[in-house]
Amino acid sequence: MIELKILSGNPLLFVQKNTTRHRALSVVPVMLPIAALAFAMLLLALPIRMPIGPMYWDNFIFIDGASRVLAGQIPSVDFFAPVGPLAYWLSACMLWLFPNGQTVLLSSYAILFVTAPLMMLVMVDMARRNTWVAIALLAVFLFYALLPFNTSSYYPFPGSDGFGIYNRQGSQLLYVLVTAVLFVKGARMLPGIVGIVIAALFLTKITAFLAGGLICLFALISGRIIFRQAIIAAFIFTVLIGTVELMTGAVAAYVSDIAALVKMNSDGFAARMLQSVSRMFAITAATVILALVLFPSRQDLQTRKFNQPAFWLATTLLAGLFFESQNTGGQELIFLWPVVLSATPLIMRNLFQPQKVAPALVFAAIIVLVPLANTAQSAARALVGMLRHQNIDFAGLKSLDNVTARPENLKRAGFMLTEYTKDQDDLKAFAKAGELPSPLLFSDPDFQIAWLKATSDAVIALQLLEAKGFKYNSIMTMDFTNPFPFLTNKQAPQHIAIGADPSRAVPAIDAKTITSVAATDVILVPLCPYTAATQNLENIYAAALIGRVQFNLTPCHSISLKAGTTLPE
Repeated sequence: MIELKILSGNPLLFVQKNTTRHRALSVVPVMLPIAALAFAMLLLALPIRMPIGPMYWDNFIFIDGASRVLAGQIPSVDFFAPVGPLAYWLSACMLWLFPNGQTVLLSSYAILFVTAPLMMLVMVDMARRNTWVAIALLAVFLFYALLPFNTSSYYPFPGSDGFGIYNRQGSQLLYVLVTAVLFVKGARMLPGIVGIVIAALFLTKITAFLAGGLICLFALISGRIIFRQAIIAAFIFTVLIGTVELMTGAVAAYVSDIAALVKMNSDGFAARMLQSVSRMFAITAATVILALVLFPSRQDLQTRKFNQPAFWLATTLLAGLFFESQNTGGQELIFLWPVVLSATPLIMRNLFQPQKVAPALVFAAIIVLVPLANTAQSAARALVGMLRHQNIDFAGLKSLDNVTARPENLKRAGFMLTEYTKDQDDLKAFAKAGELPSPLLFSDPDFQIAWLKATSDAVIALQLLEAKGFKYNSIMTMDFTNPFPFLTNKQAPQHIAIGADPSRAVPAIDAKTITSVAATDVILVPLCPYTAATQNLENIYAAALIGRVQFNLTPCHSISLKAGTTLPE
């Protein structure tokens, strides 16, 4: 039986009677995180396909980064990265273990190497004390960790969410952090968990790290973390980050990359915050109202000061909105669930005050159920839709085509590829005007399928050239994502950006970049369709392209070679 009590003046904690039954049950949440990690590994070992979805090629950034790491490159040191190195290191481990694993599962599950052990430690601390609460926290975490879908839909047709993965990783780490700060009581365990999570957040995405820092600062102010624990957590963080820097030099380089990104994206913060609120208006409004309903009385403020559910809701919401203001797609505000659960004793304490309990329960349900329902619906639509999908099987793509698509999308992709090759002048006119043929072009399944087919044709053409004696060691593409080094078993040039969005993630090139790109044996230019992004990338790298010669490789790719290089007949 669970008793709702206030422990040490803290309304945020549950206790339960320590019966034999509950002692046996307490083993379950401790083992589940590792069982979930094992289950994820099993899925990656199986020949699983996922339905292709909007902006699916975002997922291949992880493949590019992972293959670079396996080839000996260091994130931020050897290539410009939009986020921290941890995602690429973890993805490299996954790619090495499961070279044929489904790519969106591979990149999504990589973060479980960090979060699963940390959640197990959280469960070890709290399971015997409040087993059912531990299970409630863990169940929601595993729901989001194992389903590679975002909580908001950005496209009308269902499919796997191959984008927003960095953001999902940040949200899952923040979920672990909030859970630990609110529920872990072990004086020795808490600073260790916090220090590791904050280090992982820093090495994953800087905005997630700043959001976590705000949560930790309030935990210190409210007394959930005492000063000595904060010092220990900071020491652990420093040791971990310092070790990474000493071993790789990635931390200093990462900070330099972040400075460059901030310079490129310094405008419009207020507008992005408003956009963040509007994207998640239902959850934001419900959280604000719940915080107002639970706002402490004067007596509570005197006895417990800031360690109140209302203040925790406000702080976590603010941290989440800041994090999501820099994101497009992810698992938005899932880490509000531990705060809502921690407020339940206070809500239930007012059972005889319907004017407080009813609205509190309604708005608490909105905070929790809206993202859960959205994610479940996205997953259900995508997986049920696979019943009428066809497998995509294009030669030379290794694991990249472990996807399925609707027959009509496959037919349209073939038609569009044919039309793209006919209308190059029109496409270049779009590019010159800075426009796309469709505002949702990169989200359209037929574009993603056509892109895979064009990539397959380019790989096959390169293999035929090699069979005729053409030799090359390095390859890149004037495109958003570059899987070609992975697909051709060649080197990727150093000192260039991966996830090459020229509008916000490709800095001005320096002498090292010019030298590296100029020395690249093969540079591909995508033509189906030729877009403003490709045109802008060619302009950015123009100084490195001087003197190169260009040939047609396929109808959808031209090939740029160093001066004096020819192609075999």
